[in-house]
Amino acid sequence: MRETKWILIVLTLTSLLAVIAFYVVQNVIIMPFGNAIAEYQAIYDPSQGKLVEEYIFHISSSGKYRMLYRVWKAPISIRDESAPIKVKSVVCPEGTIAYVKDFKGKLYVLNENVPTWIVDKIYELAEVNEIGCYFPNRIPAGVYKLRIEYEFYPPVEYDGNYYHLNIKFADEHIPYSKVDIRILIPGKSIRLLYVHVPAYNVERGEDYIRIYGSSLKNVLLEVELVFEKSENEEYKFNIEPVDYDVIKATKRANLGYMLTYKLIRTISYIALGINTAFPIMALILYLIKGKERKFTVPEYLSYVPNRNRKPWEVNLLFKADALTMDEDAFYATLLDLKRRGIIDIEIVDDDIIVKIVKSAVSEPLDFYERKVLEFIRTWGKNNTLSFKRLQRIAKDGEISLIRILANELGELLNTPYEARKHAEKYVEKGVRNAFIALAVISFMLLLIILTQIKTMSRLYFPSGRILGVSLATLLGQSIICAIPPSQVFGRWKKSFYKEKLEWDAFRNMLEDFAMIQKYRPEDLVIWKEWLIYGTALGVGENVVKAMKMLNIEVPEAPLVILAPRIIRSTYGTMVSRGGVKGGKGFGGGFG
Repeated sequence: MRETKWILIVLTLTSLLAVIAFYVVQNVIIMPFGNAIAEYQAIYDPSQGKLVEEYIFHISSSGKYRMLYRVWKAPISIRDESAPIKVKSVVCPEGTIAYVKDFKGKLYVLNENVPTWIVDKIYELAEVNEIGCYFPNRIPAGVYKLRIEYEFYPPVEYDGNYYHLNIKFADEHIPYSKVDIRILIPGKSIRLLYVHVPAYNVERGEDYIRIYGSSLKNVLLEVELVFEKSENEEYKFNIEPVDYDVIKATKRANLGYMLTYKLIRTISYIALGINTAFPIMALILYLIKGKERKFTVPEYLSYVPNRNRKPWEVNLLFKADALTMDEDAFYATLLDLKRRGIIDIEIVDDDIIVKIVKSAVSEPLDFYERKVLEFIRTWGKNNTLSFKRLQRIAKDGEISLIRILANELGELLNTPYEARKHAEKYVEKGVRNAFIALAVISFMLLLIILTQIKTMSRLYFPSGRILGVSLATLLGQSIICAIPPSQVFGRWKKSFYKEKLEWDAFRNMLEDFAMIQKYRPEDLVIWKEWLIYGTALGVGENVVKAMKMLNIEVPEAPLVILAPRIIRSTYGTMVSRGGVKGGKGFGGGFG
């Protein structure tokens, strides 16, 4: 595939991920959803010591739930005057049973003539400090209203000048599609106001403050105030005198949380911005580090572009990634050594017999060819190697022997260090490693986010979720950019890119039977070259099929099809027997 196609795919996929991330952030992770969702409204008047809560429950699944309820973390009661929260009335949907289970675990059923078995069932299901409505026949899908009125006397710190009030309206709860809280304290008297989480909206009126918005499941809903005593109002609190400055203490207590929240929010939006800009950054990197000069090369070439290239070298540089080799380098090298008279290849009864027939050669052997010949000597007998013998060793040999075989075979089927260094003579180092590093960093950060998902969602909504989505998107975008061959975000040195295009054109010809027929050579030597270099480029089987259809006889040609079957079977057996390690193969407030 040409580099322009690779970069087009990269830009398309990274842009698609950016769009998906933006959509998810705007329309999914911040939107309450579920079988049970509520609208929550509350009005708290501290001058009257009165709190009124109203829930409108939207139930989408019939028969799944028995109760609509709310639970306080602070003590509640009906009759005990010592409790800071005293329930005055509970209004439930018609046909349901209202109840209160106080801080001592005592159950109050507010309906008359309720059967004992229902009372027992409510007692069994209800938690301490719970107020709710029980449905004897479970809850049908629909909309239901629950209204609770309290005498509400929260504990308040007072330093002689200012009150410090902290009310936790919700902690563990179902999603709220609407939140609307009014606290009837004059806005001008408020010196400090903290809403946990800060994602809620705040409105300051002349005689009230309003907190509104929406909330996902279990997102904290807490209001913390420092305000001065009004000249015209007497507030009904459980006052706790303190000898320290409540303004300074409250600022100090919120400093760490607010800084962390702002930091996570900033990082989350920076990450989301990187997601959005990532395709543009990838394009810029390609233009700077990867875009090649234009060369005019025909779509098809019928001749070997450079006969001085060894087959393993062609496999390394021009088959796929310019820094990696695969098993085809091994098979093509065997065919080339046969053509040069250094080895003989015989196909006998689905076995491949390779024999070294010339130990001393006039031309020097390179490091890879020496490895191939050394492998034949080591694992064969009398310089003759049977591929079936490798299968027998893998099946019946000692594990220690299998591990040695796997290691030495792996050096031939994968990319040796020397080959990678050789490739660097032709290709400049690009930014692929940077994308890999970015993917690793994104993955590690995402793991941290996922291990802390409850805390992040509860205390740092929505920034924690946005950060998680952004990191997941960045991970995907980085992987997409790391997948193309290294030369896509790198650059060929000198004019080697022209040679790469020529090898591509040669492969195009070998992949097309009509073109093979058109350029069909009469010389068997050329057919052997096509077979060798076609195998190196990964299209050897096409050449073998064409030779068969055109009745071209090359005795060693079946090696191209048979060798991969035997080698892969051998490798699979070694893996199943545990001889291959690592799977290496081919290529809080009140309330």
